[in-house]
Amino acid sequence: DNCSLNKRLARLLGVPLVGCASHRLNLAVTLVTASLESVLVKTQGLMVRLRTLNESAKLRFKTKLRPVLRQDTRRGSTFKMLHHYFDLLEFIDRDDENLAEFIPSASENKKLKVLLTTLELIQSVSMQLQSDGVTLWEICVLFDALLKEMPALKRYLGATGSIVASPDFESACVKVQSDKQNPISRQEKAACQRFLREPQNEVNLQGSSQQGFAASVLKKARLESAKKTRTNSSTRSLPHPTLLNVCLALLARLTVLICTLCCPSRWKWCYV
Repeated sequence: DNCSLNKRLARLLGVPLVGCASHRLNLAVTLVTASLESVLVKTQGLMVRLRTLNESAKLRFKTKLRPVLRQDTRRGSTFKMLHHYFDLLEFIDRDDENLAEFIPSASENKKLKVLLTTLELIQSVSMQLQSDGVTLWEICVLFDALLKEMPALKRYLGATGSIVASPDFESACVKVQSDKQNPISRQEKAACQRFLREPQNEVNLQGSSQQGFAASVLKKARLESAKKTRTNSSTRSLPHPTLLNVCLALLARLTVLICTLCCPSRWKWCYV
């Protein structure tokens, strides 16, 4: 969502670009796991050995659990691998010569348990981000909650990070959707003016049915927001960022098609 083409199209159309929150969260995971990358590679090697024919047959006599591998393109797979590793740890033969060099030490296991606890929080937020109807305000609340636990992730999860393409627009959306009487700056108002809708009569304050860290954070934020909102106030909602991204993608394809048909030799200007 933050590629050069989409940024270029957003500037040409004069509309803000909202990047992918899940992509930002995945980049943050790389910062969390960087210090233990060597141990994770070691654990990955153990999982690979446990999936071989002989070792897999040995495990079947002890448990129905199966080892899970870590995927480079799926950040959530690190959490799944560690979760399965600790479930399988009691069934692993430490005297097996084929596995001994890949089994983490006691001190490394302690570090992996701390990492697993951290990844559980991130996984909860990741699942919430993939739910239907998530708003920019909810994303901001979830990221702020993670930043309280892990301030080092501000580079990717902060509201003013360099990865944020339209900080004024996102800030305005958060203020409007939070139902708070926070003043909106001139830059923020200009960024979201064209996306305003008619006021809604009621505000949905029902908590999410999903349990876990992310659900409790959003429920607490909604309750605090409701206390500070006047009963006779009305709010204005903004379209879901996914709709804007879809429109930009369609415009990109249409622009390339028109330029190719009209002037094939100059169609590359779209990628400048």
